Amino acid sequence: MCDNFMKRKNHIIFFIIFILIFSCGKNKAKEEKEKNDVNIARENEKLEAEKYNGYVQLYNHLLQIDEYTGYYFEVAGTDKKMKRPEEKINIPSIDQSIIDAAKENIAKVPEMKELDNASRELLPVLSEMKTLTDQMTAYYGDGNYFKNKTLREEMHVNFLEITKKYRILSKKFKEAFSNRSKEQKRKIAEKIKKEGKLIEYDLMTFIDSCEEILDEIQREKISAENLTDADLAKFKELEAKMTASMDKLKNSAENQEMLKKEHYHSSDFTSFLLYTERFKEAMAKFISRVENKEKLDPKLLQNNPSLKNESGTPENVFHEYNELIKEYNKIAK
Repeated sequence: MCDNFMKRKNHIIFFIIFILIFSCGKNKAKEEKEKNDVNIARENEKLEAEKYNGYVQLYNHLLQIDEYTGYYFEVAGTDKKMKRPEEKINIPSIDQSIIDAAKENIAKVPEMKELDNASRELLPVLSEMKTLTDQMTAYYGDGNYFKNKTLREEMHVNFLEITKKYRILSKKFKEAFSNRSKEQKRKIAEKIKKEGKLIEYDLMTFIDSCEEILDEIQREKISAENLTDADLAKFKELEAKMTASMDKLKNSAENQEMLKKEHYHSSDFTSFLLYTERFKEAMAKFISRVENKEKLDPKLLQNNPSLKNESGTPENVFHEYNELIKEYNKIAK
């Protein structure tokens, strides 16, 4: 009987040890799986961020092209018959390395269907445009604009035509980028808030509030021609939201404890905060025009490229936003 009891006891001990070993093995396997899942998630986040940043580079380059295209038409005019150049001719400089990088970016994972497709359509036109702008740069580079009238006017007509195609496809890309950007920023905002990076969070919140204004301008299809039709109450609401987020950001940028914690210095924000004021002023003048039903001089409407410098126009609001983003990119981490 004693032997039977000992055997049963040994079996019980063995069974308990087996359960413990199996349980430890199971817990270890679970921990390994969780660790592996975290590593995969981090790698996916990294790949997504890298691909998105590639499109950020292309987007920023398009803004530069838009800016210099505007400068060209200010001097040369937008009619088929080129105006006699009285000032310096500025030609957009299109970077081949950015085109090449964008081509590679399309094939990278993860798939960003809307952006990938928009880029695929845009890049051939951008390459075609580059061939022409390189020719124009070579022609105008020596400052002698009048050496070949026929060539000068031919390039002007070709530039008008390629710019029409470019604007359609770059708009499509920018819309796709805007959609992806909102999703990307939402993810980043959640992450940095959890990490306690409140200055970065306030920066993103302010930029989002500015973008809401631009989205509303586009939603209402407001331009210099019909700006008095804008929804005044809606724009005042968005202006108040933008001003509140701007004030919060200013307070954060002056908080020495927060600056130290997030490895910033107050001087990092000096230039950016000046541009926030410029954007705020542009928005205030736009609202003033809407409120007072102040239409633009028809002569100004004829010279479309100069509208970005005309205070109170939607085009000026967009221009000041683009200038603001250039400063934001200098400090965004």
